[in-house]
Amino acid sequence: MEKIRKINKSSIIIIFYSIVLSLFLSMEISFGNVDIHNILNINISLTLIIMFVLLLISSFFIFDRKKVTDFFYKYRYLLACIVFILLVLGKFHCTSIGIWNDYIQPNYDYSDKVVISTPKSIRSDEWLVNSPLMFSQKYVNYNINNDLVRADKTNIYLLSTAPVLDLLEIARPLSLGVMLFGNDYGISIWWFGRVFALFFTTFELLMILTKKNKKISLFGSILVLGSSVIQWFFASYITEILIGGQLALISFYYLIKSENKLKKVLWSFVFTIGMLDYCLILYPAHQIPFGYIFVIIALWMIFDNKENNVIKKNIKYMICPIIIVLTVLIRFFLLSKEGISAISNSVYPGHRFTNGGNWNEWQRLFQYPYTMLLPFKSTGDACTISSFLSLFPLPLIIAIYYCSINAVGALINIADKRLAIKYKRRISEKLLWVIGIYGGAAGSYAAMKAVRHKTKHKKFMVGMPFLIILHAAVIAIIIYQICIK
Repeated sequence: MEKIRKINKSSIIIIFYSIVLSLFLSMEISFGNVDIHNILNINISLTLIIMFVLLLISSFFIFDRKKVTDFFYKYRYLLACIVFILLVLGKFHCTSIGIWNDYIQPNYDYSDKVVISTPKSIRSDEWLVNSPLMFSQKYVNYNINNDLVRADKTNIYLLSTAPVLDLLEIARPLSLGVMLFGNDYGISIWWFGRVFALFFTTFELLMILTKKNKKISLFGSILVLGSSVIQWFFASYITEILIGGQLALISFYYLIKSENKLKKVLWSFVFTIGMLDYCLILYPAHQIPFGYIFVIIALWMIFDNKENNVIKKNIKYMICPIIIVLTVLIRFFLLSKEGISAISNSVYPGHRFTNGGNWNEWQRLFQYPYTMLLPFKSTGDACTISSFLSLFPLPLIIAIYYCSINAVGALINIADKRLAIKYKRRISEKLLWVIGIYGGAAGSYAAMKAVRHKTKHKKFMVGMPFLIILHAAVIAIIIYQICIK
């Protein structure tokens, strides 16, 4: 009973702290300072989002961690929907369309309009083309052909961002937000819908590939969503290609695994949506390379379930989606043949051509092995994703790890010193060395000197500085390669 009371008391304190902190953080973000007079003007959605996230984090300290993680996994889509709805209600988005203010009124102050960062002029494909076309569709009654922005007929079918009053939009559900809820809410749905869609399709596919390893799947999902190539081209077609392709693979897997006919029909429908989303992008430069990977994964799924004779048992559920996709594609090309012809006959990208075949390009895979330590390192033309290695957020993860391991090194040496003073059982030297070797040498050595621990042991007084120098040399080599060479 006493334990329950303590838990309840701590829970109330943590919840109260989360609420107060979310209010202060919201005021800081919204107004640039914490002023109690601003509490009536804060963004409610932003406050609720911060509070919701803080409460989720706090739950790890209130309840059993395994139960919390199981709860998160079980209700992951419900929790994601709550955050998504709050983001949409707050009209949050990541467009750089505010850059137009620099042309209309130079030196425009973004501080009261932008939550994080500033509009980026380099994202001209988004704020100059895609978003204006998305907004303009409202004024041409969501017609297939838009003559408002370019003062000439523009085939909107060829753009996945802009909504069209057509049955085709069933394969582009995120663009329907603008049509159904207006531009303000619609652009928020489009931006964050893609964030959640990419994260969860990646997660579910990795759960299949790793045989339900949640940790690896979560890490992989974060890695994909946070990678430089995705963040750099998030407003372009690569995101839809990944979402559509991964959704098709997930639905294909559960289609061949399910024994229930109704579930097979439902997964067949989802498979159709995923295939259409993938095929209707019409960006072969991304579709073809990813297509190779998706086909290989699909073949693995079939091979992994070969004992169930999956092809023979599910052929009727596969034929229908294929027929629908082919029918839609034929209609798509017929309606868009003028636009496709115009693109094909353009200087860029229509007449851009390369033979490839440069075997020396394989050297790039080994020329920049330190790329995994960087947010972004280009090995070619980044703007066309011609060639670069991109493994963000590994730099952030490594930085957090390095700080954490040094903090652990410092704390464990301080703890060992206290145990020595009290003549209690000591921490093994083997553990101290392991922490030092794996990056915690600086923190360990600093703590040793501060509390005068192991200072008479030459192996520590010489070994730890040696490890610090070794770690520093690795960092120096990386910095040299990045900044100087």
